[in-house]
Amino acid sequence: MDSDQINELRKMSRVDVVYIYEEVHDLLNSKDWAEQSYKASRLLDMLAHNFHADTGHKIGTVAEL
Repeated sequence: MDSDQINELRKMSRVDVVYIYEEVHDLLNSKDWAEQSYKASRLLDMLAHNFHADTGHKIGTVAEL
């Protein structure tokens, strides 16, 4: 996949900014590291799922990690 295709896929996927803000706020206010890690993992799962639903591609094929 070339960089133009990747840029187009990035534009196709959208998130609810207020929802993400609330989730990150909740995550940062977690009681302990284990709860924080769990919430971060669930947030990443949700984002990956939504990216796939929006674009038909798995996020790992586009994300630069």
